[in-house]
Amino acid sequence: MGTERKPSHVRTSVFREKMGLGMMGYRLLGLLLVAVFIISLSACAGPAATSAPATTSKASTGGANVAPIAPQTGTPPADMKRGGILRLAQSDEPARFGIPWSTNGADATINAMICEALVAGTDKPGVYAPVLAESYAFSADKSSLTFHLRKGIKFTDGTDFNAQAVAWTWQHRWDDEGPVVFGLSPWKNWELIDDYTLQVNLKYWTTVLMNDFSGGKYGMLSPTAFDKNGKDWINTHPIGTGPWMFKEYSRGQYVKLVRNPNYWRNNGTPFMDEVDILVYKDSMVAQAAMKHGDFDIWRGLDVDSANVMATVPGVKVDHVGFQNVCIYYNGQEGIWSDLRMRQALEYAIDKETICDTFGKGFYKPSYEVLVGADTLGKDPTPPRKYDPVKAKQLMAAAGYPDGVSVKLKLDSGNQLPAVLSLQNKLAEVGIKIDYIPLQGSAWGDLSKATPEPGELRFERQRGAPSAIVSQSRGDFGRESPFFVNKPLPDGFYDTIDKWLLMENPADITKTAVELNQKAYDIAMILPLWSVVGATAYSDSLAIYSPPGPGLITMTNLFNYNNTFVFKPEWIYNKK
Repeated sequence: MGTERKPSHVRTSVFREKMGLGMMGYRLLGLLLVAVFIISLSACAGPAATSAPATTSKASTGGANVAPIAPQTGTPPADMKRGGILRLAQSDEPARFGIPWSTNGADATINAMICEALVAGTDKPGVYAPVLAESYAFSADKSSLTFHLRKGIKFTDGTDFNAQAVAWTWQHRWDDEGPVVFGLSPWKNWELIDDYTLQVNLKYWTTVLMNDFSGGKYGMLSPTAFDKNGKDWINTHPIGTGPWMFKEYSRGQYVKLVRNPNYWRNNGTPFMDEVDILVYKDSMVAQAAMKHGDFDIWRGLDVDSANVMATVPGVKVDHVGFQNVCIYYNGQEGIWSDLRMRQALEYAIDKETICDTFGKGFYKPSYEVLVGADTLGKDPTPPRKYDPVKAKQLMAAAGYPDGVSVKLKLDSGNQLPAVLSLQNKLAEVGIKIDYIPLQGSAWGDLSKATPEPGELRFERQRGAPSAIVSQSRGDFGRESPFFVNKPLPDGFYDTIDKWLLMENPADITKTAVELNQKAYDIAMILPLWSVVGATAYSDSLAIYSPPGPGLITMTNLFNYNNTFVFKPEWIYNKK
């Protein structure tokens, strides 16, 4: 195995043995890229003391091994004009975008442009492509996982990317966030085999393991830059190996990145010289600015703005990404502990009309508790569609013939027009809503607290059929900090736990459909609608995804769902 190297800042021997999922761990699972219903699984109850020889399969699905991919240059399109500045507008204000594992939302998008991970998800569910890792291999008994890193890569501060840098990053993530960093904590410890080889020893194997090495939060950060300048500095000065380098930051206004002239991929990217991320909090101001040509791309615009921009000459609007919204409640005590009241609540909401009126083609009614379950089974969940008469009957049977008055708490920026329509519909059956919008940390803290008896929460879900197991565990698992005091079907937690070790894809799909049906029957939460995101962009822009190691062909570069991250290095101006 070789001599283990232990730099002073890498404490491989004291890697914690503690297992468990906390808040961040569940959200990380929620972003899982593994399509468990098509992956062949093989579980190992406990790791062996000595790793077995690594297998050499070239397969690249979740639990298998992957061989190197030879770099290719490809032929750029004839209409490509290199250079220029790409101006990107967003409503979120960047604040802490320097440390991969500490970022969220817009900050994570920026960081992922600078800091790369060992592997990346592809457009094939459950398939991972090498990035900073040239290849990886599980031992025959899956008690360990070995990474072979690419040689010759440097961070943008000129220091070497190597095994010591990877181990440093892992240790600092662990010190900052504890066992929640690594999802289900299947890691036992790690070893540095040589300067470009690391071995992760496992307590057990799980379908979600490869997520520990892919995605924005698992990017690599320069140890030298961090140790030299400190955490506060690095929070707004990320130093990675990616196609972009940090240039300038003005709080509340912009973040500017420039192309990395020494980027290790030999494929010509980035095509543009600079990316300017501009903050536009007012949608009306942003509409006027884009019409005037003040920026090129507007990601995450609201429904009204998307419909306006679709009529502007020279601007295109793509429907990308998605998010499910729902209502949840304290199902253990108070008004909503009665199943009849939970059912009445759904019968009182005209989802179809709200989606047509306020969604304007961007909303779709939802009747599934587990996001994506409706695409897995032949017979979707029989829905409780709008029926105010039925709602009143159920309320009367539950002992509330004269109705109830309750609070509805929500994120202040979340679909307020649709919520007001929802309020009006509920009032028609005697459910009077006093809605309370909250902002920032006040909402973030509340979303992890138990609702008061009678209180309603307007919440969000993320997920897809390919991630239904991990998403269900992240939102509704035994130790999840979200959806606290929800009503539960019998055996719900045990079934989710078993999902992680299922090997037969048919069993995984069958379980998903059955569990979703049980969750809907008991009205564990009240699904409302799915929201399709939108991106507006200048039609002078084009996309080219060159072939090369770890690269994939994306049908829509602006996609910001659970599978892809924003890659402006693939954008160019047409001649």
